[in-house]
Amino acid sequence: MLDEEVVNKNTRHGNERLLIVNVLLMFALPAIFFGGTSDFITGLFIALGILAPINVFVYSRAWIDATPHTWMRFLLALSPYIIAFIITVVGLLHPALEHVQIGSREYLKLLKNGETLLASAAPSFLSAITPDLITLGCAACGLSIYFITESRYIIRRIIFYCSLIAASIAVLGFLYDAILAIKGFENMPSFGEGGFFIFPIASWWSAFALLWMGGALTVAVYSAQRFRFVTFFYSLRFLSLLSAVILFFSIMYCGTPIERVLAMWLAAVACAVLTFDTIPTNKNLSRHWTSKYSRKRKNNFMSSAIVPCLVYAAAGLTAAAVSAFTIVDSANNKDEMLIVNADNESGVTLAERRALLVDSVDIIELKPVFGWGTGSFSNVFAFYQSSDLGDCAWDSPHSEIVKKIIENGFAGLALAAITPFIFFVMWLMRFDFSASGLVLLFALGCFGVLAVIDCPLQCIAVQISFWVLMMSLFKWDCSKVR
Repeated sequence: MLDEEVVNKNTRHGNERLLIVNVLLMFALPAIFFGGTSDFITGLFIALGILAPINVFVYSRAWIDATPHTWMRFLLALSPYIIAFIITVVGLLHPALEHVQIGSREYLKLLKNGETLLASAAPSFLSAITPDLITLGCAACGLSIYFITESRYIIRRIIFYCSLIAASIAVLGFLYDAILAIKGFENMPSFGEGGFFIFPIASWWSAFALLWMGGALTVAVYSAQRFRFVTFFYSLRFLSLLSAVILFFSIMYCGTPIERVLAMWLAAVACAVLTFDTIPTNKNLSRHWTSKYSRKRKNNFMSSAIVPCLVYAAAGLTAAAVSAFTIVDSANNKDEMLIVNADNESGVTLAERRALLVDSVDIIELKPVFGWGTGSFSNVFAFYQSSDLGDCAWDSPHSEIVKKIIENGFAGLALAAITPFIFFVMWLMRFDFSASGLVLLFALGCFGVLAVIDCPLQCIAVQISFWVLMMSLFKWDCSKVR
């Protein structure tokens, strides 16, 4: 029998059960409620974030097989984000904005650069600490996966459930848009112009869908082969592939050219892995023949294995070919250049992106070390906003890296990156890579591209998804139970 069928796949103890519940709640609540833009859901999300540290602490004290110093290692991994939060609070003690009364009107004045090293131009105390608390909650939740469970089956269960939820939202989004297209239903309420269903911004949904498309494909690659239709359509592989396909088409529906290309690259890579996994070699056929779902002779699987192998290969080649066409077509369009979608009238244009970057660089040069404080971008940018960006306030420079440097400086960027970097180096040093793990790594790499050219992490649903999948990857190939 396969290892998957003889290993105990149930949770070993209450900590793993609480881990699954905690992750699903922290993922599902912001995903279902407008990507997490609701103030109530934001507060509830931060409150749920405290469950992860408590769970890790109880696990480290109560479970006999817990790795020594688990609690201290967890706190050490979380410490950069605790330090970032402390820096934000200290900066609030030195406001970078001053209220000036002229006649009957009150204006804001930006204090001179260099007035103090740690300062904050955030509009309020709550708006300054909320992003850091959200990041702390996301990091704690993701790290709890790494420190609590030793079973790849638990991680797979978490990813599979989250992928199903994401795919279900996509299905409802397609249905809702189909209803809006019917005559007589045009006046139905919209959740956001230029968004997708309950996600108010289309780029947020595309990043969210890309992550969980990668998660679903990871589960599909890891799941047991099913060559016969009878068993395939009742298998975990089929449900995971179905979720990935739904999320893929949602990105094709509302994504920018670069988002569609990244989704196609991810599909091509996953299909290539699945193709090699189903080539009718002796090793692959033996793996399937020993399964309890097999009822035929081993030699009879040779012909039935060819069909899924060809299907995966054709899907991968099609995705690669379409991505090449998309790249050429969009790169030749001076209004798109892959970065923006010219068909989306509510989207940001290429010229606006260039102006945002130029003005942002000027702001960074004023306070490069610690920046202007978390949540300060809109206020600070308003003082340096060029005329070609209009009179409206801008919430982001459409780049996570640029936004991070403006608000928290290069020191804040280093604090944000140090924990993922250390875990990534540890993952590389083990030199124990699985095909499914590499698919998940590629999905996270595709998301990294989006983080450079947009601000998907400003969406709570995207940020928690990133942390859950990132820490799942780092634990995936070092789990004791596989």
